[in-house]
Amino acid sequence: MRLFLLALCLSAGASAQDDPATGWIAGTVTDAETGDALIGATVWLVGTAIGAVADLDGRFFVEVPVGTHAVRASYTGYEYVETAVTVAAGETVRFDPTLVAGEIIECWTCAYRSVALPGVYAARVVSFVDQPEYCDPIHAGDQYAVDR
Repeated sequence: MRLFLLALCLSAGASAQDDPATGWIAGTVTDAETGDALIGATVWLVGTAIGAVADLDGRFFVEVPVGTHAVRASYTGYEYVETAVTVAAGETVRFDPTLVAGEIIECWTCAYRSVALPGVYAARVVSFVDQPEYCDPIHAGDQYAVDR
C-alpha cells in the first residue's frame, strides 16, 4: 500500500511539471482625458480566447502562458490600445492602458440568428470607430442583419 501511495505521489508531481508555465498580466484601464476607471473594459491576448474584463475600479488580472503576446484593451466608444507584453514564469507584468474616446462615425444594430444554437438570437448596438469587424458573424454560418 505504501508503495502504491509513493508511486501515486511521484506521478502527480511529474504531471504537475508537464503543465505549461504561466505568468500574469495585471493593470487598470482608464479614460485618457478624465482618468476615470473604464468599468467592463476588455483586455485579451490577440488571436486567443484568453482575457479578462475590468472590475468596478477598472482593474483586471489574467493568467497567460509564458512568452511574448500582443495584448489589446478596448471599450465601446474608445480607440483600442495594443502592445507587446513579455511574461516569464510566475511573473506579474503591469499593463495600464489609457484609452482615448473615439469619434463615433455611425451607430449600427447587428442582429444575429445562430446556426449552431437554434432559437438563439442576439443583438448589439455598435458604434463604429473604424472597427466594422464588430458586425462580423459570431460563428461560421450565422445569419445576421445590419441596420442603421
